[in-house]
Amino acid sequence: MKILTHTLVNNLNQLHDELLAAIPALREVTIDGVSQDVMMVTGLDNNVKLHVPDAADEAAIQTVIDAHTPA
Repeated sequence: MKILTHTLVNNLNQLHDELLAAIPALREVTIDGVSQDVMMVTGLDNNVKLHVPDAADEAAIQTVIDAHTPA
């Protein structure tokens, strides 16, 4: 796992959903019948941390970050 840090005005729940919609590789997986998260979004104020797999497409993630307009 790697941690990507961003500073932006955000809605963490919305950003999480936008990332999952845009990047299928970040969606949860089922292993031996158990669902496991692939990504975690955390943050405080304007600081956002994305915990993603090492192989995650950072350019695709940045595109979602750039397009994020919090509701």
